[in-house]
Amino acid sequence: MKIKILTLLLACFAAFASEFEPIKMRDNEFLAKNGDEYVVANQNGDVLYRPVTIRQRKVFAFSEGVALFMTDNYTYGYLDTKDKVIIEPKFSEANSFTEGLAAVQIGGLFGFIDKTGKVIIKPQFNDVGRFYEGLANALKDGKFGFIDKKGKFVIPPKYDNVMPFSEGLAAVSVGEKWGFIDKSGKVVVELKFDGVDEFRDGMTLVRLGEKFGFVDKSGRLAIEAKFDSGDYFGDGLAPVLVDKRWGFIDKSGEFVIEPKFKDTGWFSEGFASVEIQSNEKRVGSPYYKDFISFIDKTGKMIIAPTYEGFIGEFKGGIARVVKVHKNGYHYKGFIKTNGEYLLEPNFRETWAFSEGFGLVEIDDVFLIIDKNGKFVEK
Repeated sequence: MKIKILTLLLACFAAFASEFEPIKMRDNEFLAKNGDEYVVANQNGDVLYRPVTIRQRKVFAFSEGVALFMTDNYTYGYLDTKDKVIIEPKFSEANSFTEGLAAVQIGGLFGFIDKTGKVIIKPQFNDVGRFYEGLANALKDGKFGFIDKKGKFVIPPKYDNVMPFSEGLAAVSVGEKWGFIDKSGKVVVELKFDGVDEFRDGMTLVRLGEKFGFVDKSGRLAIEAKFDSGDYFGDGLAPVLVDKRWGFIDKSGEFVIEPKFKDTGWFSEGFASVEIQSNEKRVGSPYYKDFISFIDKTGKMIIAPTYEGFIGEFKGGIARVVKVHKNGYHYKGFIKTNGEYLLEPNFRETWAFSEGFGLVEIDDVFLIIDKNGKFVEK
């Protein structure tokens, strides 16, 4: 049976406003506060359910079913989707779980723990990354190498900088030049580039001097370094910058979507975000507003350009969006690929979905949202 909030939500916004004004989630659903408790209610004031509320200084995206969190004392621990602490906050630094292990700092050095909190790789490194494709980068005596899940260096620490393994290759640098190695430590792509990125979709962005191009996994410069900037390949297309405008090329280097956007994201799940300058000036400013929309792989706009500020790419059919309210503040929410709201952009902060869950922050409280747009219940 539904429980009535003492004062009906919409009829009495003023009564709530002094403490917490109800926030619209979507049609006929609002996040409200009843005393010290957060509730989800309809427009009649009927409480639909009570969401899990996480009261920590910071919470990070869920990974492998748990989320890293930071306390007010700046210590790190791990919790599950019901706000149950599964590993106590006793680490001065920590990272999210990948491949069953998480990096933590103990006594000034980094090692790895499992989900029970047991130390699997003893703290012995000056810095570490996450495990990807079975290996993690580790810093010892000023040089980077890669370790396995026993903590043994399988690629000796001899590089000045490294990136994680992606598609079987890892970027490494000696001095100012970058190239790529495989998991045996063999140099596959010569260290001759001024900058590189991780491999995605079989290609990686590289910089030669002031221009950008793309290299394939054989080390061949598959697309000439002639662009002013660029980003990842996704769904067979990559954003590139020419004369201060962004467009998208295919793997032959030909433009599929002409450079006409002020900025772009990259393609994911068939869609990419694009930034368009409008003819509407910002309030009290000589500058024009920039709006964000999504396009498909033909360049067709599939969601009207109505959002302002940074938004993420689609993951599992859901993307973050930002809108500027009349008070000038940026508020966040989520949309689906059809342009409908999963959660209206009325919240202070959101974090991208990971493993079926997203995070929402309001008044220093974190709530967990699922793919149906429902907060996880207590």
